[in-house]
Amino acid sequence: MRALHAVVALLCAGLVGCESEQFRAETRLSADGSLDRIVYQPPDRAPSKAQQKVAWKEVRYVPKLDSPDQQRRSLRDLWPLPDDAFRSPQSKSSKYYWLAQGRFADIKAVPDHLVFEAPKGLPDGRLVRKLERRDAGVVTEWIWEEVLTDVITLSDHRMARTEAAELAITLTLAACADAWGPDYELKDLEQWLRVDVTDCFQELCDVVLQLGLSKHKPPRGDQELFALGAKSLKRRGLDLLDAQERPLDDQAEVSRRVKDYLTQKLQMLVKDKQGQPLKEELIQQTLTGMSDESSRISQGFKRAITTKFGTEEKFGEQVNRLGTRILGLYIWPILRAEQTFDYRLEVPGIIIETNGTLAGERTLRWKFQSSEAFPLGYVMRAKVAVLDAPAVAKHFPKAKFDSREVIVEYLDIVGGDAELRTALNELTQKNDATAWKAWQVEHPDATRLYELLQPASAVSR
Repeated sequence: MRALHAVVALLCAGLVGCESEQFRAETRLSADGSLDRIVYQPPDRAPSKAQQKVAWKEVRYVPKLDSPDQQRRSLRDLWPLPDDAFRSPQSKSSKYYWLAQGRFADIKAVPDHLVFEAPKGLPDGRLVRKLERRDAGVVTEWIWEEVLTDVITLSDHRMARTEAAELAITLTLAACADAWGPDYELKDLEQWLRVDVTDCFQELCDVVLQLGLSKHKPPRGDQELFALGAKSLKRRGLDLLDAQERPLDDQAEVSRRVKDYLTQKLQMLVKDKQGQPLKEELIQQTLTGMSDESSRISQGFKRAITTKFGTEEKFGEQVNRLGTRILGLYIWPILRAEQTFDYRLEVPGIIIETNGTLAGERTLRWKFQSSEAFPLGYVMRAKVAVLDAPAVAKHFPKAKFDSREVIVEYLDIVGGDAELRTALNELTQKNDATAWKAWQVEHPDATRLYELLQPASAVSR
């Protein structure tokens, strides 16, 4: 019951909102796999090594870019930097952000510049980058993937939910026994907590998880989530919906209904040795005392926590770990400020596939909230085709790679045939046509590829 009170309080406080943190990056990928990158983010989110000057060409601290025009413009437009851009970390206040620029020979050389620290024993949230090259003769495919990771695994998520429910039940029963004395029997209360309350908790967790897996945003304050939660509670006897089946807006009415519901439950479930229900005064002391540190129920919780964990600090650490394992790094704790990401990628060829937004012929953009990384991370992915024009002119002068459609078709044919891809690569990279000529002889039905390439070295059939 005290846990319910704390969750409601956190939810209400979370709706007030905290100042959003901004995370921006712009990457320009070259045809050889090298890249230059500019990043802009709060200073305390960068590991110390990433902030070192040796890792970047330029590192500065700049005023926060708050205006719509500043947020719309490219970070590259900031150079040269204004006079109020500092070189030292003296400006690690909320007013200043860390801005770094560098050029790197390959993706592995880009510093690990972003970290969201997790509770002890859990992996930190980071950006994980991967760039894969696939040579296909006269076309090179580059597959870019950058992932904002979360700590969630599906198996551990369910395990953490079970552990959290068990901990809440254990502490609640111990606190109630302490506050009410030994004359009351708690078996029926325990059964209700283990069945109805636990099932409701698990159902709400499933809703959040499914919203996350379907990439239907589950941020704090999500009305659909509140509606589904209220419907789950109504099935168990607690009606927090209005006449239109929407969650109640009147917080005083919500408090009244919750209090009436818990009063009825305690009267029904808790009896003394003579079969009499829990005294009204004890019920009221319990319900009103959850927010009063000096009340009997609060003191009961403190003693239960001390008995199990030794200190409230260790209990808080355990709650933090459980909450993170259930809701991830970016939703838990609920009071954490929302993080807004705006990442851009400029590519050296034709964009074939992406889950981003086209911001230009060769520019991609991903705009998202950090909570969208729940539960399995947020993936920024793109597949790019780079045409080797000199190789085309030399080996296939009649070929017409004049549209995205033609290049996509070419890659569809070549990509699924390792032998063909090898033959084309040896022809274009080593000027060795041996395997290519052999492939032509052994694959006489590849009519469409011949139509696309019109190879000068084709073997007559």
